[in-house]
Amino acid sequence: QELLFNNGTISFQVAPSGAADSAISWTTAMTIDNAGDVTLSGGVYLGGTGAANKLDDYEEGLHSSTPSADTGTPTIAAAENDLGFVKIGNSVHINGQLGTCNTTGCTGALYVTMPFVSESLAERADYYFMNIVKGNAAASVSHFWLQNTGGSATFQVIAAKTDGSIDSNVAALMAAHGGFDLNISGTYRTT
Repeated sequence: QELLFNNGTISFQVAPSGAADSAISWTTAMTIDNAGDVTLSGGVYLGGTGAANKLDDYEEGLHSSTPSADTGTPTIAAAENDLGFVKIGNSVHINGQLGTCNTTGCTGALYVTMPFVSESLAERADYYFMNIVKGNAAASVSHFWLQNTGGSATFQVIAAKTDGSIDSNVAALMAAHGGFDLNISGTYRTT
């Protein structure tokens, strides 16, 4: 192990092996720069040393969602197609509004993409749902939700009707009603 100080940056370097009087191949395991930012080459173990305790990923950003339907080409207004996300470990937190969705000329189901592929798990633990509290009175929809059964970055939009029924053919249902919004907030797991 070696500790280097270079122009305000501290580097912690490690080597898997080496012998006296021979070249050692060093790998930087962690750096702390002069702004105080820490960079790790691996992860951080929290509350234990098992794989379940390792936090090895953090990311935040915007995802430009793409709609699709069983047939036809749905659209989302270009200035209203971004969803914000924060990924901590394998949990993805999503929020935003997909505005002015239009399914004119489409039939069947409506789908929207998320930034990461959802994790496939056993025993239906990979059934992901995100509620969309805003509905559409003209189409007798009390609210929508997104669902995914694991292994895909594409979530299906489902409509809960005001009469208590469920309609999974949202592209067809909304085709005659012009633009509508999908206000999304939820969490799902990724690999």
